[in-house]
Amino acid sequence: MKKLINRPSYLLALLTAGLISLYGCGNSGQPAVNQPAGDRAAMEIGQEETSYVAMPLTLPEYTTFDGVWSDGADLYYAASQHDPAADAMTTSFYVLRMGAAEPEERFALPEDQLVTHMTMDGAGHTYYVGYQNMPVAEDGSRPAAAYSLHKVDAAGAPLLTVDLAEHIKGQEALVQDIAVDGEGYIVLTCPDQSILVFSPDGSLLFETRASGMILDLCSSGGRVFLGYDELGKTAIREIDMAAQKLGGKWETDIGGRLYMSGRPDGDLLLASDEGAYRYGTATGELVKKLDWQDHDFYGLNYGYVLPYGEDGVLAINRDWSYSPVKVEAVAFREAAEGEDTAQEKTVLTISMSPRPPERIYEAITAFNKANPEYRIEAVSSDYEEEYVSIKTEIIAGQGPDIVMMPAEHIDQLSYGGALVDLYPYLHAEYATGTINPEDLYENVIAAFEQDGHLYGLPVHYEIATIAIKSSLAGDRESWDLEEFIEFTEGFPDGRGVFNNESKSGVLRLLKKGYSGRLVNLDEPEAPLDRELLIQMMEFADRYEDDSSYQFDSNIAKKIYNDKLALLDAVVYKSDAYAAFSSLLGGEPVTLIGYPSGGRSGSLARSYNSFGISQNCQHKDVAWSFLSTLLMEEYQADMVDAVMYTKIPIRKDAVERAFDYDIYLDGYRNHSDYVYYIFNESGFSYQNWQWYFTEEDQQPLLDIINNIDTAWRPVDEIDAIIEEEAAYYFSGDKPLEEVVDVIEDRIKTYVYEKQ
Repeated sequence: MKKLINRPSYLLALLTAGLISLYGCGNSGQPAVNQPAGDRAAMEIGQEETSYVAMPLTLPEYTTFDGVWSDGADLYYAASQHDPAADAMTTSFYVLRMGAAEPEERFALPEDQLVTHMTMDGAGHTYYVGYQNMPVAEDGSRPAAAYSLHKVDAAGAPLLTVDLAEHIKGQEALVQDIAVDGEGYIVLTCPDQSILVFSPDGSLLFETRASGMILDLCSSGGRVFLGYDELGKTAIREIDMAAQKLGGKWETDIGGRLYMSGRPDGDLLLASDEGAYRYGTATGELVKKLDWQDHDFYGLNYGYVLPYGEDGVLAINRDWSYSPVKVEAVAFREAAEGEDTAQEKTVLTISMSPRPPERIYEAITAFNKANPEYRIEAVSSDYEEEYVSIKTEIIAGQGPDIVMMPAEHIDQLSYGGALVDLYPYLHAEYATGTINPEDLYENVIAAFEQDGHLYGLPVHYEIATIAIKSSLAGDRESWDLEEFIEFTEGFPDGRGVFNNESKSGVLRLLKKGYSGRLVNLDEPEAPLDRELLIQMMEFADRYEDDSSYQFDSNIAKKIYNDKLALLDAVVYKSDAYAAFSSLLGGEPVTLIGYPSGGRSGSLARSYNSFGISQNCQHKDVAWSFLSTLLMEEYQADMVDAVMYTKIPIRKDAVERAFDYDIYLDGYRNHSDYVYYIFNESGFSYQNWQWYFTEEDQQPLLDIINNIDTAWRPVDEIDAIIEEEAAYYFSGDKPLEEVVDVIEDRIKTYVYEKQ
């Protein structure tokens, strides 16, 4: 297992630095170019003819990686290391000379002095925003970090220090980025879209605001440029020091996340999810230099784009989900005559949902590098919402080769034959021994079956369940609808049971446990279980009308005032049991699940299931890629991420997750730890992480081993039931008549889908 930082203060520092970084860098001290007049949109994107060769650069492991600057040849950066023995952080500034194997340390800061961003000017001065992480106080509060602006010489000797306390205040008292122009004017941006400009002597010259979310900041040719999102479009403005305002606006059309830096010639180097571009500051010309995927590089993530050599590109990724932070640096240099560049391969496409799973891009890159003939290319899509469109495309012989979307949408694609059954491929892996079935939670995989077929592969998932105090659950480990109703009837008047006690809210909760059974899409003649729906609606009708019900979202307040017995919960990490126990007052809890009628009431849900389309011309290759997602390397790598948020499908990866969380929490004194402090208005908690102990493992293993049902809601059917049930709840129509209408509408829906 990778070495972990076993102190919450430094994990928090690491995460905070990652979340507020917006990757500013640039070049100063270069001759200025003419300022283009007025606002204008970018010209049509051109394509550069140059071919590039990708060269990975090796950087040491650091606890944090906090800012970069490049003069087009050498890479300057700041990084911190945590010393577990001293429980302290040390920040140093480094330079990696072009062609050198190892970086050189330039100078170090005093212990526990941290950096969020840095840049340099043409004279070799370093500018950075520093702070000292404050420890948690005895009452559980954490004092705000004190930010300061610094300018130092090449040896680290201070030239300027500015206390930023009076300049950045409020809830977003953070610095987002830093840049400096050719005259020494310093620009800071903040998350509230404010822009602060300081004179070379450190006094505040002026303050202005961007008209949208700030994306990046850099300097080039002695000028400072700002990139921001304006109503979904990316805009770039120069910061006009003389006029003390933002200059003319230039729009770009590269799409996705914007990254910027300055080139030695005064132009801008831009990057997006797709590739790298050159933006002419004098001409407005936008030229695409290269596509990331042609070189098995999957874009930037909390990273940087920098000039490299005469006309190359240096891309740096920072993955803050790892501890130490994982840094990937790749230089793209111009290819020599006759040198191989991007290798020609047969391309298979995979549609990417808006929430791609952990480590998926690394898995794609690893597969591509290991396969000389085939390459997987990710294509962005809205298929999570438009699965009807992708089904039409696949049936027409178009669309992606591999789909990645929530399991319930995989279901919709499978009706009509858009996807292939994955079981033959999986069982072939079993037969050859490539994958051992005993290594997988096969019961979870089987929960996503459709009539004995597997159209979507859940490589990780989460569990929807109900948590209840064990003192209330008694000997129950599950329940059916009748037992559930009997349980609720045992509560005195005024004692709350559900978080949402409106009629529609109770009905929605009851439907969860009978996922796939209340409405069976494989039975078009009789898809609806009428009697079950009637029983649910009659029970839900006992509760308050939706029109008069006042929903209170303060769960802790309800628990404190004895108004909530059942916690509608999601398990996505191994310490979830301790979290629910903590929330329910520190008492033992039972993860009893939803009323389900003979099945496990805890439901597996996969937001990222993978399927292979029928029109894929290389199904074996597509499966070969999907199979890598079941291997130990991918599953373990997912768990090693500090902020992993899904349960692995492999048993050894779940064990690894248990070990991981126990290790994180093991150094604390359990008897002195306070979970939550309750009061009449809600609760507060004294630390940002709860305990996970060896005793907490078994309840979670039990719930995982017993899963036999997946929660795969069908939005259209849920809408039908909710729309028509309202007529019964309001007293406008009798129950049987309402159920007749629901049944007819569902039949029509099922026939259309078939």
